[in-house]
Amino acid sequence: MEGNLRLIENKDGIFLLLMAVCALLMFTRWAFKKYYDDLGTLEKFSEKKDNFLLLNGIYMAIFSTLVGLFLLPFVVQWGVWQGYDAYVQLTFLALIVVGYIIIKVLANALIFSLVGYAEILRDFFISRSYFGIFITLGLVAISFLYYFSKIDAQILTYVAISFLAIMFLITLISFYLRTSKEYKFPIYYIILYLCALEILPFAIVCRFILLRS
Repeated sequence: MEGNLRLIENKDGIFLLLMAVCALLMFTRWAFKKYYDDLGTLEKFSEKKDNFLLLNGIYMAIFSTLVGLFLLPFVVQWGVWQGYDAYVQLTFLALIVVGYIIIKVLANALIFSLVGYAEILRDFFISRSYFGIFITLGLVAISFLYYFSKIDAQILTYVAISFLAIMFLITLISFYLRTSKEYKFPIYYIILYLCALEILPFAIVCRFILLRS
């Protein structure tokens, strides 16, 4: 795994990129102050505010970039996109993650509409956005450690995967608890959703990462 990281030659560029991410996050703290002020509880955060889609778009771009940074050493090791430098490869990875997120959002909207729960889509996406902020902030810290600390990269790989899995479970449990009193979800809907859109893609990516690390 350490060898994978050595394949990434220009760490200065990665450091500047992570600092730019931090600067963008500081900007969102100023520009979207109401959202940050209400991070204490999901109920306060979910109150209707302006520029929700813009905040989500910024965090989606940051999250996709951080996931791309995490996957970049593996892509370089596997020899994917060999004709391109690391930053172009990172761009490809980030775009793939963005595309996956957009497809999943559309699939979520379609599934909830088909099973008669379209009215709770807002609660679903609010929950995702709320916990997505904490996930992104956690990934920023892990990314700095991943590239610039002396901690074994394989350990940080397990930490990152575990962190994402735990936050994913917390997000779903929180959403279910908030809506289950008003809406009764058939258990097979939940199982189908988890298997098709959440667990399977995550498990496939983790399998390749752990096998190659």
